[in-house]
Amino acid sequence: MQTPFTWTGNLASKATVPVTIASNYTFSGASIYNLQTWVENPNGVTDCNAYNDTIQLNNLVTSLCGTYTLGGTNPDFTSFSELSTILNNAGITCPVTINVRDGVYDDQLIISNIPGNSFTNTITIKGESGDSSLVTLEHANTATHLLFSLNNIKGITLKDMTFDNNSSVVTNPFLITNCDSVNVTNCRFESYDPTISSSYNHADKLIIENSTGCNITNNDFSYSACIRLIASSTTIYNTVNITGNNNIKGDNGIYIIE
Repeated sequence: MQTPFTWTGNLASKATVPVTIASNYTFSGASIYNLQTWVENPNGVTDCNAYNDTIQLNNLVTSLCGTYTLGGTNPDFTSFSELSTILNNAGITCPVTINVRDGVYDDQLIISNIPGNSFTNTITIKGESGDSSLVTLEHANTATHLLFSLNNIKGITLKDMTFDNNSSVVTNPFLITNCDSVNVTNCRFESYDPTISSSYNHADKLIIENSTGCNITNNDFSYSACIRLIASSTTIYNTVNITGNNNIKGDNGIYIIE
């Protein structure tokens, strides 16, 4: 709670006046704030109607800029959901890096149309240790079956993490849609059941749809996952580079739908 602020002046009935209550409070870009303001003792006397003296604003956020942590001890973000909320609502004002501490996170990463995102103001989300086996994002959503969804993002990197779909059905849990310049590097993709069948006809899919400039490099798909490209023209999917990946499985491994 801030120190009470005393305002003096003349204010007619139903009139307004701007008041600066605190000019030196630093808001963190990694926090969600609830702001509540109220008045006491108008004209030096007790307020005769205390029911209309308070205003409250909830879920206030400031834009991100710089390097942050997720998970572990004293993190900037406790979860991928919290990170998604801040990015989707507050956006970014410069390049942002999220270092994810070692651990297993039962959560989802759902980000779309991030304010301020550009080819200059990029986003990197990566395992802090550099070992993909030590950072796992997993989830079992029976409604959407999504684990991560990137939509209309420019210049984003996912690196050094494991993505494990725990939904009990074969799905498309990994989505990259309408994006430009996406890098997925040194990650591991796991199906809900790594031993689905010897032919992996029902492997979970990394969907890359109408996205350009995507680089899928040195990832491990050997846990019953594969890649599907969906594009409205060859011009789009010809900009997708898939190199150095391990054991891409599924009925076609990598296949294209136009």
